Amino acid sequence: MHSSGGLFHVPLCIIIGFPFFHEDSHHIYVHAGLNPQYENWKEQTKHEFMYIKEPFLNHPTTVDKIVVFGHTKAMDIHGKADVWFGGDKIGIDGGCAYGLQLNCLEIRGKNDYAVYSVNCSHHEQPSEADGIVLKKR
Repeated sequence: MHSSGGLFHVPLCIIIGFPFFHEDSHHIYVHAGLNPQYENWKEQTKHEFMYIKEPFLNHPTTVDKIVVFGHTKAMDIHGKADVWFGGDKIGIDGGCAYGLQLNCLEIRGKNDYAVYSVNCSHHEQPSEADGIVLKKR
């Protein structure tokens, strides 16, 4: 938890009891990533689900599904706010909280994706004129 001016900021999933991950037939969705040091990734700590960066970002996963994650800005991974496709993982955090962009990953099927983004400048509110940028993958 972080404190700011007497207020405590707790991740929403903790407050309302959401699980720390979701899994389907081709993907694992998690806030920050999976710790590759665990033989059974579901046994990693809640803190790792929420905050891991290294070793997740720089090492292959130990799962046979693609891991879709946020928490780490794509800008910090590959120098752009666009969705990062890293083979066994996909980073979707466009850095909107930092004035960059909000990303959306549409999963159409196995290895079939469309990416959308909207500018998140804090100096001006997005309007319909800004539109949504479609980037085909």
